Amino acid sequence: MERWISGVNPPGWGLYLASDAPVDEMLAHLRSLVLAKRDGEKVVFRFWDGRPLTRICQGIPEDIAMLLGPVHRILTQDEGDEWICIDRDGDAFMTEAHRPRPALPSPWYAFTDRHDRLFHDKRPGIVARNITESLFNEKMERGLPLPPNEALSAFVARHVNRGLALGLWGVEALELFVRCCLHHGEGFPDAQAMPALSPLVRTPLEEDAAVAAMRNVYTPGDTHV
Repeated sequence: MERWISGVNPPGWGLYLASDAPVDEMLAHLRSLVLAKRDGEKVVFRFWDGRPLTRICQGIPEDIAMLLGPVHRILTQDEGDEWICIDRDGDAFMTEAHRPRPALPSPWYAFTDRHDRLFHDKRPGIVARNITESLFNEKMERGLPLPPNEALSAFVARHVNRGLALGLWGVEALELFVRCCLHHGEGFPDAQAMPALSPLVRTPLEEDAAVAAMRNVYTPGDTHV
């Protein structure tokens, strides 16, 4: 395994686990992590990929014990291909006798805004892809007023970055912002021409007020040609 890792250096290759728990107990816990919760929906949690796992454990260390469950230690590689050791019990490695831990019903682990902020650098691309998928059927059925020679994905990515720069954060707020940009044009939000949009240009931006302002100037279905 170590020779293969050193020779091939595969991304997201997996984990070494150390535990005194029965294999069945470990597997049951790991299987319970395959799905996680996000805003009431089930999403895949790639916990076997050391890159996101180490970021979560370093950024939210209080989650380590629940994530590892019956596993005492994980050895894996982070995003910089450095070897990282994640210990459930800190310096007390393997000092306590094993206590059976029944697996929780999946999904039980929840992704929150705190996780979103941990992956802030990757979030624009993820959000843009999701919004593009949301708009794709509308584009095929009714058409969208896209700029000439610009793909939907490029338009969405550009305006997601604009929305983030304004201070918008939630997926709903960013999708609504993209839809308003499609309907009202590249100059959105022009608070001088439309004073009702002033919440979008305030610093610091208050997202609930910004969403309410956008809803006032956007009607579902407005983004078709």
